[in-house]
Amino acid sequence: MFFGILCAVLILIVFCALPFLRIVPGMEAWVIEFLGRPLRQPWYSGLHLLIPFSVIRKKVDLREQQNAETSEVKTKDNVFVKIGWVAIWKVSEAMKFVYANENPLQQLLWQTENDLRQIVSEMTLEQLYSRKDHVGQLILKDIELKAAAMGMVLSNVLIEQPEPPKEVAEAMNQEVAAEALKKAATAKAEAKRIELVGIAQAEKESKKLQGEGLSEQRKAIAQGLEESYTLMQKGMPNASEEQILSLMLKAMDTDMVVTASHTSKTNLMVVPYAYSDNPAALSALPILAKNH
Repeated sequence: MFFGILCAVLILIVFCALPFLRIVPGMEAWVIEFLGRPLRQPWYSGLHLLIPFSVIRKKVDLREQQNAETSEVKTKDNVFVKIGWVAIWKVSEAMKFVYANENPLQQLLWQTENDLRQIVSEMTLEQLYSRKDHVGQLILKDIELKAAAMGMVLSNVLIEQPEPPKEVAEAMNQEVAAEALKKAATAKAEAKRIELVGIAQAEKESKKLQGEGLSEQRKAIAQGLEESYTLMQKGMPNASEEQILSLMLKAMDTDMVVTASHTSKTNLMVVPYAYSDNPAALSALPILAKNH
């Protein structure tokens, strides 16, 4: 009998409490107020009993979230550009998030945009293109404490590619193209210079070798003449110096005719009449050619 009454009482209690039972999902925090005063701690995931005169002030999502925005900013070189940016954030303290600011998310986004404008105003358009990540890091460093005061954590600020006005973009493209052409022309000129230097160096070496060869040739000729003169003096002890030199000249003229006749490039060879009787007449040809 007593057991039956106890079961009935328990069922009645559960039935009466059922409307006040609440299940908080995972990654959520519920801020509860009792008679207008917030409880010390929010409710986290699990089963909770909402006692009479208590209300759910706010359900806070604890997951990481992101907001994508677009802002028009002015650079140091007076160019207005549109920049897309993404703020990645999450709630770290539900109580501060609910009570520290009327609209904490809007405040965070406004502060982020304000910092973005200030940072970009000190950069040229070219610097902005090359240092987008640096801009995001500066914003994070500045807003970290302000976000924490509102119960939030700003994890990252992603800066997208700036979008300058059409005429500015065209001018930049032309500048890049001109710079590319300039580099190509410089490289071509440098290659040409190297080629010319190489040719000049080769010619220098060639002329040097030619000069050395000519010098050796003249030395050999001089040595041959000296030896011939010595042999003639020994072979003709009674001949005078003039006779020996005359005989050497005749021999040289004859050698020249023979050499010229065996050269493949020789098209025409002029030989004086009665050359066989007077070979020395060949020496007069350059003088005759010059006079005519």
